Amino acid sequence: MFLSPTIDPNYCPRNIYTLRSYAAFISIAISFWLIFNNITLNRDGMLYDETANIFLQHGLEAARANYNWPFLSVLAAVISQVFYIDTSTALQVITTASFLLITDFFIRINFLTTNNIKIATISALLILSLPAINGYRGMVIRDPGAWASMLAAIYYACLYWQQKTRPTLLLSSLLLIFVACFFRAEFIIFSLAFPAAFLFSRRDNSSRKSAIIAAVGALLLAILLLLIFRFPEYKIAKQLSTTFNLSHLLADIHRNSDIIANKILNEFSAEYATSFYLFGLLGSFITIVVFALQPAFTLIAAIRFKLYLKTFLQSKALLVLTGLMLIPLFMQFVSTQILVARYTGFLAILLLFPLVHVVDHIYSERSKLKYFVGVIIAIAFLDNVISTKPNDKSYLVKSGEWVKTNHPGMSIGSNDKQTIYLATGVYNKSRPTSLERSKKDFYILIAREAPANKKHWRLVEIIDTKAKKSAYIYQRKQ
Repeated sequence: MFLSPTIDPNYCPRNIYTLRSYAAFISIAISFWLIFNNITLNRDGMLYDETANIFLQHGLEAARANYNWPFLSVLAAVISQVFYIDTSTALQVITTASFLLITDFFIRINFLTTNNIKIATISALLILSLPAINGYRGMVIRDPGAWASMLAAIYYACLYWQQKTRPTLLLSSLLLIFVACFFRAEFIIFSLAFPAAFLFSRRDNSSRKSAIIAAVGALLLAILLLLIFRFPEYKIAKQLSTTFNLSHLLADIHRNSDIIANKILNEFSAEYATSFYLFGLLGSFITIVVFALQPAFTLIAAIRFKLYLKTFLQSKALLVLTGLMLIPLFMQFVSTQILVARYTGFLAILLLFPLVHVVDHIYSERSKLKYFVGVIIAIAFLDNVISTKPNDKSYLVKSGEWVKTNHPGMSIGSNDKQTIYLATGVYNKSRPTSLERSKKDFYILIAREAPANKKHWRLVEIIDTKAKKSAYIYQRKQ
């Protein structure tokens, strides 16, 4: 797998270029389809779009004041100016390009380390069908840029380790890790100990190479510490301080244990509340990690679990990288007890590498199991791509346009952040105010049905697009 010293990196038959071209076309087509099915930007995308426009109008400091990690927004702003497109389109272009690079570098890594076109083909099929990837192609989020940068870093690191004559490849790999950090600060964990993957996989006794890697690791450690202590407002610094603040953790454990003792356990087992909570927390985290591949691909790994585990353990570099990925995930989970599914996206990509070899082994056997595996892969692809129905949220757009057209200049409130952004161009990061507490001139209520008559509001318009929800526009009574 990773860092195999027996592979000739210059060997690259024409078939692999054809495969990569087809995979690139399919990746772009999937992204376009899923973007087309989302009539509006997702909530994170609206925040990044607003930050991009603030950057264009007021500069970097204003953009940082609106969102403290604005690299994606700044990049979108620059692209919008270069190609004369709006910032929201630029954000979608970046997202599509990121998923394209994820697909391409996953194929290239697998081919580089095996020189096997069959392995490369299987890797293309799996990465294009991976639910953890396809589920986010229609959204604008920072994660795909970080994933693509990390896969590119792994690819160039593998090239460096195999050729051993081009230190620029190692420099390129480290720079790409920093690019990943600009997308998501949590990925600085990889820059801290990424060289360890190569030290553990070292096949020679080159003291010079070891000294270079150790020096780079020390430099990156200094940068990480600088980020934590110099910029404490950043999310990663907050998570580190929260995770390793013993008094905070103990207080949190005690509080949650009391809740379990009083609400769940009876008086005879209340003394085990702390153990119940800790094992539940650990079990939840393990479950999230195990199912990072999503049920369909996890089932394939379970079918040949011994082979999957053996293949996974053969690569020390993959073990190190997976272990590093668990650090920010654990930090996030411990500090908030919440782990958004997309945070496991890069973990899923790493866990997919040994699965490629498992699927190859299954298809080399003379058994009907390969048909079953083929059906699972097809279902995973169809469920996330072909079967995705257009997300009809046109009522959000139409409601905002109605108020701006008929009552320009009026203040607008809503129970939905996307509606406020579409109506005003301002993303409200705070929790939306309810209709009863709103002080605005107009209020757009997104709901399945209109509530009973309100004392201070009158219903003036209903935007119904036959979707599950509608937009009810209220005007404050004079």
